[in-house]
Amino acid sequence: GETQSAEHWFKNLGLFDKMGSFYLMDLPGFGNSTASDTALHIPAYTGAQTISILMDEEGISDDPNQKIVIVARSWGAQVVMTFLSKNKKIADRKPYLILISPTPSLRKIHESLRAKLKSFEGILVFSAEDPYFPRSYIEVIRNYFPSLNLEILAGSSAHQPETEFPGIFAKLVLDSWKRIA
Repeated sequence: GETQSAEHWFKNLGLFDKMGSFYLMDLPGFGNSTASDTALHIPAYTGAQTISILMDEEGISDDPNQKIVIVARSWGAQVVMTFLSKNKKIADRKPYLILISPTPSLRKIHESLRAKLKSFEGILVFSAEDPYFPRSYIEVIRNYFPSLNLEILAGSSAHQPETEFPGIFAKLVLDSWKRIA
């Protein structure tokens, strides 16, 4: 999500460790990245390019047998959709998506990717009372990702349910992951 760094996810490290190897990264202008601190509103394609470089450098892009899981919250989902739109090789592998309170900019998903997303596996996570998104918005997003499991955290009013309720979040994700593993 915008304005966050990899440190945001530290409460969830045990969860990700159970799913396999993982990478936490700061997008340019965030956290410990080497980019200027003034880059707080980087375009989604800059973040997408950063993901692509990491995957290439780590050999993830070239190993068709390696299962890919991509986690994004809020604005980070826009970065992921831009990445998948520009990286057909990865999109064709249908990475497992964990999208947490994804932003309305998902309406701008490229048409070629939109059809493919309908068969991706993963999980959509929202707080029941997210202060940024009304409940009606959840249904709009759900239409873009009909094959993703929808989980609404009752009693949560945070835009960041993964840090407000890390234990519940971890259980939802692991239960979803076990269904496909």
